[in-house]
Amino acid sequence: MHILITGATGLIGSHLTRNLLSHFHQITVLSRSPERAKALFGDSVKYIGNLDSLSSLNDFDAVINLAGEPIADKRWTEVQKKRLCNSRWQITAQLSNLILQSKQPPEVFISGSAVGYYGDQGQSIVTEEEAPHPEFTHTLCQRWEDEALKAKSAHTRVCLLRTG
Repeated sequence: MHILITGATGLIGSHLTRNLLSHFHQITVLSRSPERAKALFGDSVKYIGNLDSLSSLNDFDAVINLAGEPIADKRWTEVQKKRLCNSRWQITAQLSNLILQSKQPPEVFISGSAVGYYGDQGQSIVTEEEAPHPEFTHTLCQRWEDEALKAKSAHTRVCLLRTG
């Protein structure tokens, strides 16, 4: 498969990209720092620095979206919260728009989200049926997922991946 991966240099993305390469998939990595990505994955991957050069995603069988401002390394000030939101919402909206503009869109769009969707549930065991607690993390994840779901069509299946 030819797979576009955003967030390939992150914790999950770097392991996933290496695994997909070991199974001989063709990988294109979207990274704000293509040089850093190339240092991780070498010449077996194609690199792009932004989505502006693409008018569609016709050439991809799948898109895996793991991009976003790192969530744990800074204090969550109002400015940082805005960065967290924008870094997830904007790229996801761009990807959804490109999928919708494609004549032969990817068959699957896997978009990362987070267990923060449920908010702080204390020590409760949380299932997917659990009502979310209305707070920042839920708002962040809900819109992130809503942006991804816009790409859903008869040609593209959208999968939401909530990691913790």
